[in-house]
Amino acid sequence: IAVIGSLNAENLYLPLTPQPSALSPQPSAPTSLLSTTGRGYYILGLLAPGHEPTNHALHDIARVSKGFNTWGRPLVLLFDSPASAERFDFKEFLQAPSSALPLTVVWGCDIDNTIRNELIAQLHLPNAALPIFVIADSFNRVVYVQQGYTIHLGNHLLKVIKQLK
Repeated sequence: IAVIGSLNAENLYLPLTPQPSALSPQPSAPTSLLSTTGRGYYILGLLAPGHEPTNHALHDIARVSKGFNTWGRPLVLLFDSPASAERFDFKEFLQAPSSALPLTVVWGCDIDNTIRNELIAQLHLPNAALPIFVIADSFNRVVYVQQGYTIHLGNHLLKVIKQLK
């Protein structure tokens, strides 16, 4: 595992609390990635609602959610805006046992695409296509990035996590 770029753990995002019985998630006050994740590694995913590569990635993660639950670190999943989050089908990933995401998932919105723009610049990504998943730590180091449509993303992430000891 090598450091491939950086991401400021002090970046702010808008946390969301999904309401399975409501049509839209409830936003709360902006907070930093660091205050959510604490010290150590975490996974950050930038999502596009109703977008096949995003849904595929989330289903891949859900298939191996037990491994993420065992790891116990946060998976911060961000949309580009509250309006974008409202278009996401939270029920598909929160209620069905076969597609339930890990218990450590935290939902939110990237304020003004600050995090997305920083990742694109720091990791020299060729475009802004979503989803983007990174494994980073609270010391601003990124050790893994995957962008766009990926088969078996959950397994790829767990393989890297096992090497982080």
